Parts: sequence; C-alpha cells; structure tokens
Amino acid sequence: MDLSSGRPCAAAATDAAAVAAAPDEKRPHTEFSAIPTVDISPLCDPDSSLESRARVAAQLHAACRDVGFFYVVGHGCAPTVSDGVRVAAREWFARPTVEKNIHKIRPGTEGRGYQGLGSNVTRYAGGFARDWHEAIDLYKDFSPDHPDVLAGRPLHVPNVRLDDAPVLSAALDAWRDEALRMGAAILRGIALGLGLHEHFFAGDRAGDPFWVMRVIHYPPLPTPGADIGGGGDVVAETVA
Repeated sequence: MDLSSGRPCAAAATDAAAVAAAPDEKRPHTEFSAIPTVDISPLCDPDSSLESRARVAAQLHAACRDVGFFYVVGHGCAPTVSDGVRVAAREWFARPTVEKNIHKIRPGTEGRGYQGLGSNVTRYAGGFARDWHEAIDLYKDFSPDHPDVLAGRPLHVPNVRLDDAPVLSAALDAWRDEALRMGAAILRGIALGLGLHEHFFAGDRAGDPFWVMRVIHYPPLPTPGADIGGGGDVVAETVA
C-alpha cells in the first residue's frame, strides 16, 4: 500500500489475488486457539492517519484469511445502544402472544415481522424440529412509494411498524444506524487489507447495503427434551 497517496500497491493487490486463487490444498494452514480481537478505532476516526488505518487493515486481513472470524473493539458504539435493545426487547417479548401476533409474518410481508414460538423449523437427519424461540425479523426498509416496491421486486417491501412499541422501535433504529456505521468502517479496513482503495466498497458496491436484523428471545424450555408438536426434539443450540 502506498501510504502517502492511499493508492493500492500493485504487489499487494497481486499477492491478495494469488492467495484467493490458490487451491485450498496449497494454502498454508494456520492454527489458532482464540478468535482474534481487532481495535478498529482508527477506521472510525476521520482524523486518523492512513498508516494507522493500514495497520488495522493488516490485522483484519490476517483474521479473515487465517481464522474467518474476529471480534472488534474501539468501534465507538456506546453500551447504552445495545443495552437499550435488550431492555426494550425483553419487555416486548413478555407481552401476550395476541399482542405480538399483530406484527406476525404474513404473505406479502416478505419475511418481515414477528415469528412465534415453534414457527422456525430446523432440519436434521431424522426429520424436522421446531425451534424454541421467537423473533422479530427486520430488513432494509422501503417506503410504500419506493420504485422497487412499486415494481414488485422480491424482499423490497416496507418493514412492519412497531407503533405500539415506540421504545423498542427507537432502540432498534439506533442499533441499526450504529451497526451500519461499524460495518462500513470494517469494509474500509478489509479493502485496504486487500490492497484496494479504502473506499472501494462504498457507493454502488456496498455503500447502501441490504441489511437484515433479527431480535431473538429464547424462553426456558417447559421440560427437558420437550417436544412442542413439530415431530422432533426441540433444538436449543445456536452457533453464530
């Protein structure tokens, strides 16, 4: 990377392309005992130096290449934002089912809305099992008069409106904005790590992403190994 201009270095770009194109058996295998943690504060600071952003980019590149996952710190998202979602979501999920079903996923909502206990089904070797959780699914929002909505494009519909839960709605909006900001910062670092301009993923490529947000509530199982009528054991494990 040419740190003085921010232009990609040909050698770095070529090396990244070669690694991506190499057969799996020729790629070096990296052992790791923990998921790496990367401080992305320089990527979130508009006054940071290119050198500092490049150092973070190298860490992100190594984490993506060698591990596939990473934690981030220094993102600038206040704990009150995530805490606000947790508190408001607990209150909402504690409401009677009849109230939550007002926002139930229905034909035409394109998967947006409330999904009750057992609605989500997991396939396993012996068949299918209903999951013991409930959730609210939200996607990138569109106004009713948006051209893509009027054109009937799949998944391009307005979100359900949580008008009866203004605190939760505001908390989710705040978290969405922070998540998009952090995601854009991380993409700038990934671009630099690939030997590209740091704004390579901005604009039409990924500057206005189609985001998905899911708020999940896992209530206690009624009894160990309970079956809630789906023809199999309850699945109570999530890998993320």
